[in-house]
Amino acid sequence: MKTQASKALGLAIAAAVLVPAFVLAGATVPPQVRQRVLPQQAKPALVSPASAQYRFVTIDAPEAILTAPYGVNNTGLVTGYYQDASGNLHGLLWRNGALKTLDNPGSLDTLLGDSSDLGMVIGNHGDATLEHAAM
Repeated sequence: MKTQASKALGLAIAAAVLVPAFVLAGATVPPQVRQRVLPQQAKPALVSPASAQYRFVTIDAPEAILTAPYGVNNTGLVTGYYQDASGNLHGLLWRNGALKTLDNPGSLDTLLGDSSDLGMVIGNHGDATLEHAAM
């Protein structure tokens, strides 16, 4: 019965014999092996400023301790929620710098999820013990 060490040694010897035979026979090294570059040999990629590729916008709800945008549709409507100092969550709608709070009447918390391109928004409302889905 062979041990793990003897199996590994046998595989190493077989590889050492096969690779030179493969090269001496005139075969080329597969492209994926030739093109492999070790991290210490790699040259850093050209870095372009993120602002050249993306537009960053800060969305802060007034007096919020947390603002969490959740989704954005193709028309630029951002939906999400924010948390006030009392711990209550409020739904938010943001477009072109204008922020609107959207709270379900009688609910402590309102969270807005994704919006369709027509402006239909899904979300939840309720309190710490019971949440309802809403559209």
